[in-house]
Amino acid sequence: LGNSCLTLSEDHAYESHSKQLNDGETKDAVIVRGTCEVAIPGNTKTAQSKRGREISETFSSQNQSSTQRKKLDAITAETSWLYMAKNPVICENAGMVLAAMIGNVNCDVEKQKLKTGEEKMPVVSGPLYKLKRDLLWVLHDAGFMKKIPFALIELGDCEEHMSSERGMEWIDVTGLVQGAKCDSNNGNEGGKIAVLRNEKLFMDAIHISRKLYDDSQAYPYLYAGHYHKDAGRDDPTQEYRLVESLRFYSEASRVASKYQYDSRDCMQLMKHMCTVASLIYRDILMHPFSNISSTSSAGTITSSTTSVCGSDEVVTTAQNTGNPSEGDTAASSSSSGTIENNNDKSNNKQPRKWQLQKNAIAAITWLLSFYDSLFHWEEREGQSFVDILGLRHKHSFAKMLGTFDLDSRRGAVETMLDGSNNNTTDKRIQAVTENQLQYFQNPRSQRLVKDSLLIQALLKEKVIVKELDMAIPSNELGRFRKRRRQ
Repeated sequence: LGNSCLTLSEDHAYESHSKQLNDGETKDAVIVRGTCEVAIPGNTKTAQSKRGREISETFSSQNQSSTQRKKLDAITAETSWLYMAKNPVICENAGMVLAAMIGNVNCDVEKQKLKTGEEKMPVVSGPLYKLKRDLLWVLHDAGFMKKIPFALIELGDCEEHMSSERGMEWIDVTGLVQGAKCDSNNGNEGGKIAVLRNEKLFMDAIHISRKLYDDSQAYPYLYAGHYHKDAGRDDPTQEYRLVESLRFYSEASRVASKYQYDSRDCMQLMKHMCTVASLIYRDILMHPFSNISSTSSAGTITSSTTSVCGSDEVVTTAQNTGNPSEGDTAASSSSSGTIENNNDKSNNKQPRKWQLQKNAIAAITWLLSFYDSLFHWEEREGQSFVDILGLRHKHSFAKMLGTFDLDSRRGAVETMLDGSNNNTTDKRIQAVTENQLQYFQNPRSQRLVKDSLLIQALLKEKVIVKELDMAIPSNELGRFRKRRRQ
């Protein structure tokens, strides 16, 4: 039992242990890692048969029961998102287990949504947020969160909505960026890159995911995207943060596209992509005529925007220097588990009027990057399975891109397809200021190459996308062009 470890992917937990194999001919033993399913819910025969078995055995049994066609494309533990391929988080000690447990604490007071007027408002516990935040800081300082990106982003989420003085400290991240070989000509000559410690938590989570887990986690990018979205959506001076939000969301879709698709294995991942599309449309591409929030008094808060903490706004932007209140209030956000109320109440919203066209152009390129990875995923798999790519989806490609004016779309297409642009995408750079805007270039999808039907649609006054425009192109294996499901 001393070798038994809690093992985590982004959406699943199981047991793993090291075991020694010896061929009997040599003295050298080979250490391998065994696994055991312990967290399979349900009372069906299938669920019961998985418990206590090696993960590879459950995949093998599942594949044997599939048809011959499905066997050829069947997922394995090495290609599964639910098991994070070959890169799970192994909790090597009790402190890491405790960090994972506390990170999973849900601060919602009620699962039901309270209805006030036309808005549905989540209710969360302020005291529980504060307790969770303080416990995670203790574990952080003890070094138990150095290998757990999820615990870091949950601490960042707590700091975003229940800020402490520590979370609002300015941190110099120039070394982190330079360590990633940041170009010295990116607008920071002779200066330093400083962010709030809260933002640095998300940066650390992304850095760890890249370094230790082969960039196999989507959640760190999603949480960072939520953070920048909340920081920039209502402050014109922070408009560039909306660009950063789209950049991180596109990184999340890029990570998702690395995995082999399976409807059951990727079900939760697909839900996150749908949620992101809703957040992009509602909070980035559209802008409300007015914001109204209300406060309750017994340690809970209800808010129509879910990012404002009663009458005192939680400071999350690098430009705001005011100190937040330490009171026991909190606000629920898209960052909490990445799933948020998806109902589009956009009757009181209008397309965002971007203050700077360069921000609009950069935003479009990253929105196209978000779609590019999803397009590429479908093309590689040879099937259409991403719901938000449907023509009749409420957050369809045409609806999202149609919120931008023609000049901005033209500029974005030119930038995206012009590989000679000096301000090229560098995914190694994590701290980006307004003077360091990055642009997405070199799409992978055949549907976004030069002169494709979708690109042609973007260059017209009104974005109109037809069924053939979204069809999966034929590839070198000779598959026919496939129409999308409606």
